[in-house]
Amino acid sequence: MEDFKSYLLSRHLSNEKQAGFYLYWVSQFYRHCNKSPGDRVESEDIERYLKFLAKRREDWQVKQASEAIEMYLFFRRKKQATRNGKLSDVKERWKSVVDDMKKMLRLKHLSFRTEQTYLGWVR
Repeated sequence: MEDFKSYLLSRHLSNEKQAGFYLYWVSQFYRHCNKSPGDRVESEDIERYLKFLAKRREDWQVKQASEAIEMYLFFRRKKQATRNGKLSDVKERWKSVVDDMKKMLRLKHLSFRTEQTYLGWVR
């Protein structure tokens, strides 16, 4: 969980106080589901937990818990992809897309500024 907190702070996704609450919601979610943070969760688990929270908490707290869980799952998927080497594979594919786009734009004899704008949109 500390990795998640450092991720939130390093990416400026939250401040120190919010990061603590995000960690709280994620840990409560896993405790509610009787799972550990590394276990796989289904969307039904998340929905069940949020319905449970809605009975006892304010709407903004339920929304914050939902955001925290989604951010944690994104963080975990990204971490797993980095571990499996998939992230570098994705970067290579995007690089080939950009190269192909450059070739196509130059084939159409579009201006350099147009090319730069289109490539900016892709990035």
